[in-house]
Amino acid sequence: MSTKNKKLLLSSVVFNVLGLVLIFIALPIEKLSALWFTVSFCGFISLIVGLYVSEKKKVSYISLFISIALIISFPLTYIANIKITDEKYKNKKVEMLTIPSEFTPIQQGAIYDMSDEKAEESIVYFTDGDRKANSEAEKVIISSIINSKNNKKIYYYDLSKMPTREVNFAKRQFASNGTPCVVRIKEGILAEEVNIRNIDKLRKFLKKNVQTT
Repeated sequence: MSTKNKKLLLSSVVFNVLGLVLIFIALPIEKLSALWFTVSFCGFISLIVGLYVSEKKKVSYISLFISIALIISFPLTYIANIKITDEKYKNKKVEMLTIPSEFTPIQQGAIYDMSDEKAEESIVYFTDGDRKANSEAEKVIISSIINSKNNKKIYYYDLSKMPTREVNFAKRQFASNGTPCVVRIKEGILAEEVNIRNIDKLRKFLKKNVQTT
């Protein structure tokens, strides 16, 4: 094997080792990470270099095998990641004990239904789970529910208790300006939004959307 080919084969091995290291780093990450793209990229580069060298050596065959494994790791791990995450939260009950009875809780997975254009108009409180920091705002929200002239519901969605992929969807679809917030969803899209830390704006929002007839 020429010196040039040795160097190329060595670089192929280095990319393979890097890809394997990144796999172990990325595995614990619940959501799909850019690391997986990097892993596949390392495998692709290693494969190209390995094919270019094309020496009938044991180390070359091993390098090519690892390269192919790294390339296909991305789609396979993506599918496995979804199954593992879903299984993790499948039987997990959302902690409802600390949720005030005035709210209507949104169960895991139900937030997707609210993005349907045929879904009824809804008021949703997206909380970050910090009851202490949100206590003043929650008192205002609960008061508006109690004083609602048409028994308007306010749905409660705790972002801290839901799967990462579902939370990302909820934020992207309904709370793009940050949480905690109260929003009005109409025909499956965000129609109005207010951050609960701004009490004055929160009161106006609730008076308009909850307490009126």
